[in-house]
Amino acid sequence: MAESFIESVNKISKNLDAVVATSDLFSPEVVDKLAALSNVNLTLIIEDFQKGNYLGNRKIDIDLALNNLSLVELPAYSQADIVLVSGVKLEMPFDNGAGGVLELTSHADIKNYITSHLLYAQVVDTEIVVAEAFGDLPTMIRVRDADGKASNIERIELHVYSGTVVDTKPVYFWAKTTSSLETLANRIGDIIQLGNDIDSIVTLSQRIDELIALQVEIAKIIAVHTDLASVVTTAGSIASVNTLAASILDVNTIALKIVELNAIYADISGILAASAQAQIATDQALISTQKATASGVSATASATSAQLALEKSNEIKSITGQAQTLIPGSLVTVSYNPVDGKFTFGIPQGAKGDKGDAFAVNAVGLAAQKSLYDLQVSGFSFLAIDEALIYFKLSATSADWSIGSPFGKGDTGDTGATGNGIASISFVSTTDISGFAAQSGGTDTYRITFTDTTTSDFNVYNGQDSDVYMADLTAHTSDIANPHSVTKTQVGLGNVDNTSDVNKPVSTLQGQAIALKADDTSVLHKTGDEIKAGVLTLTSSPIIPDPTAAQQAASKNYVDIRTGLDPLIYSLGQPGEIGFGIATAPKAMYEQIGAIPLSGHDVLGHDNYGNYMHGYSGAILCFIPKHYFKITGNTFEFSDIAETGFVLDRSFINGGIEIPGVFVAKYSITRNGTIASAQPFKDPMSTNSGHNPISALAGTPANNYGGLYTAVKTMSAEAFLTPVFHYSMLARIAKAHGEAAISTTACAFIDVLPKLPKGCNNNALSDAQDSSVLYTASGYLNCGLTGSASNFAKTTHNGQACGIADLNGNMWEVASGFIRYTANGFLVLKESVDIRTIKNDSITAGAGGAYDINLYDVIDISDVVFDATTTYFGNGTNQVFAMSTDRASVAYKRTAFGIPTATGVSATGTTEFGNDGLYRNLVDQVACLRGGHWTPSSGAGVSAMTLNNTRTSSNDSVGGRASFLCV
Repeated sequence: MAESFIESVNKISKNLDAVVATSDLFSPEVVDKLAALSNVNLTLIIEDFQKGNYLGNRKIDIDLALNNLSLVELPAYSQADIVLVSGVKLEMPFDNGAGGVLELTSHADIKNYITSHLLYAQVVDTEIVVAEAFGDLPTMIRVRDADGKASNIERIELHVYSGTVVDTKPVYFWAKTTSSLETLANRIGDIIQLGNDIDSIVTLSQRIDELIALQVEIAKIIAVHTDLASVVTTAGSIASVNTLAASILDVNTIALKIVELNAIYADISGILAASAQAQIATDQALISTQKATASGVSATASATSAQLALEKSNEIKSITGQAQTLIPGSLVTVSYNPVDGKFTFGIPQGAKGDKGDAFAVNAVGLAAQKSLYDLQVSGFSFLAIDEALIYFKLSATSADWSIGSPFGKGDTGDTGATGNGIASISFVSTTDISGFAAQSGGTDTYRITFTDTTTSDFNVYNGQDSDVYMADLTAHTSDIANPHSVTKTQVGLGNVDNTSDVNKPVSTLQGQAIALKADDTSVLHKTGDEIKAGVLTLTSSPIIPDPTAAQQAASKNYVDIRTGLDPLIYSLGQPGEIGFGIATAPKAMYEQIGAIPLSGHDVLGHDNYGNYMHGYSGAILCFIPKHYFKITGNTFEFSDIAETGFVLDRSFINGGIEIPGVFVAKYSITRNGTIASAQPFKDPMSTNSGHNPISALAGTPANNYGGLYTAVKTMSAEAFLTPVFHYSMLARIAKAHGEAAISTTACAFIDVLPKLPKGCNNNALSDAQDSSVLYTASGYLNCGLTGSASNFAKTTHNGQACGIADLNGNMWEVASGFIRYTANGFLVLKESVDIRTIKNDSITAGAGGAYDINLYDVIDISDVVFDATTTYFGNGTNQVFAMSTDRASVAYKRTAFGIPTATGVSATGTTEFGNDGLYRNLVDQVACLRGGHWTPSSGAGVSAMTLNNTRTSSNDSVGGRASFLCV
């Protein structure tokens, strides 16, 4: 059976040689262009194009099958490392979100994990795709240069977790692609090769139908169309030459008509970019086919044409090619020199890429503070400003730092100009009559001559010689016979007698003092071991060193520190003073939640005073100690101990017991990989898929307000969604501090009214009242990065850098502990409930979810919540929040949850409370929101609250905040 055209497609070089040789069918230009493709391996090109049609030169192909030695199981991989050309290694352990290994076995899973990893942001000018199986080509991961650019990847390494493999740590490097048109053009000399078998030309001339089919398909080959696979898959079985002998086409007629096809390929640029020309060429080829069919041809004429083709073939064999680089932006060119038989291809140079972003250091501090970041991920950078060295985390292993490298030091400057030196110093003149220098009482003038020949004079004043000689002075001072007859009365010593010490009498006062002296046998001596009877009473406390053994006395300070009662450490402080509203936690408390202290956490006035970092999530937490409050009118007072008229803040009651303190996240929820965190200069997470959604966290929490209950649990089982009473406590602290402070050092936000924390709240990344507060954009609308305000201290609850930030605007925060059901009304969390046990927003009674009514007490707030409108805090001098020392009372519960009295609100509110508003509504399964977001200037503030959304609501400007507590 005759060999069909489709069976010969992988031998396209031989067939193309035959086409080239039929010179009477094509003009010289077309022949040359076809010759340029004669040796192209179409199979490789098609395979490469199946993995993406692009103009890059390089590829990294990761085929997991090549590393598998087992026929029954797939190897699992636990980590991918990307080594950049800069030498930085991006280590990406496959984390399952629970501290374990995520075992990945497929190309798609590995590719998706890599491209979604935080460290992948350091990879530029790179495309990563999963190439589907095609022909003999398996599924694989293809890494390639972005079009016209060069990737900054140097190599990729995978770590095998399980399975039988060739290499437990395979490494993949760059290789050239076969689909690169630029590479094809630069290798034109290798491509142009002519066939040697003239018999095939004769045979092909007798199989003109196949030639016509080739003409149709060659346009697609020249254009390098993405559908080249059709060359392999769509051609049918071509009938034998004998069957078609009766309808052989007239080659001479084709020679006359084929000029129409020649015009299509007049420019070699059509070969390199001919997506548009491909269709035109196909249409023209069909026209030629139709005309050729109508004319017919004889076998004898074909043989004659073959002889002419042989002559043209000899001419083509002498053709060579070369390439030259053109300036960026120019068009591809081609020229032919008939003298030397050379084609010259002009290939434009790629456009220069954009300037890369400047390197940004992740953290800056003293060298001693580097250990605070020991748990950060690979690639994390720390600049030690006291050493001028930069360190990088080499892996996720704790304290795995690189050796410090110099940072920020410029090149040595040019040598400065040579200074002007002194050539000589010479004596000029003197006022002494002798004319000599250094004479008694004379003034001498000296002259300095500099190396540039300039001069400067100066004077030396010689002292006057004395008329008294040293021998005379010595004789006088050695004369002890009182030559001047000085008496004791003359020198004021009339009461002096020459009495020996042993004969001196005791004075009256000395005698009285001696009489008061205790008997030696009844006192404690400074040295030696003694036992004395009786009780010793002192009028003031002695200074006692810290004890080193049992039964030794201890100072109050020593005892207080070890029991967590030191008022200088474990204290809320005084409103208006440095450190108010925050405290240093005893070691047992922060260790209980897995936190570590930041440098300066125990230094009053330090930016990190009372600040800790949660070890697992990296969240920054602020410690607020147990305290009591009292409200008189609209004035808030605080005490570290229970005093008459004061009541314990609701924040320090959990599970039916009083707790010593709480840790509140310093920032809104941010993302650290797949776990929730609270870190500065991060995009806050939201409950909407359009803006950094919480569904990106481990376990895929629902993108709604209720989903925040599970989102915070990715930090720790001990974490919980910050309750309403925490926000109310922070609002009280902020108001009292602003009113008492007289210095912006103690409270930065008091310089601009209202005397309350500022924030991102006017849809312009700043504060509506204070234009000096400017936020760094997160990239989403006018939402700012967490803690990024230019005057950061103005945005915290205590007006100091150590305080809790972003309570006024930027993002609404869903607060727990306050719900509503239509049948039950408004409900507040019972004091007997352990808030840490609430893990989701389940509405099933008895299930322990956030909307389980068994966890709540009913509270009557109908006097202020009745319609879908906003009312504002403050009404003249009326008291806004009720005061009660009875924790079971409605008044106490309303104040604890931030609900004002009916007479404490108005249509506009007062500046004293920041004109903050309460949006009141009767919504079933309500989710309480606090603080406001980046848009409204009048609806945001530390006391702002809205009751208009359900737990299933979702919004790009609504997130949350985490808290921890101590027991």
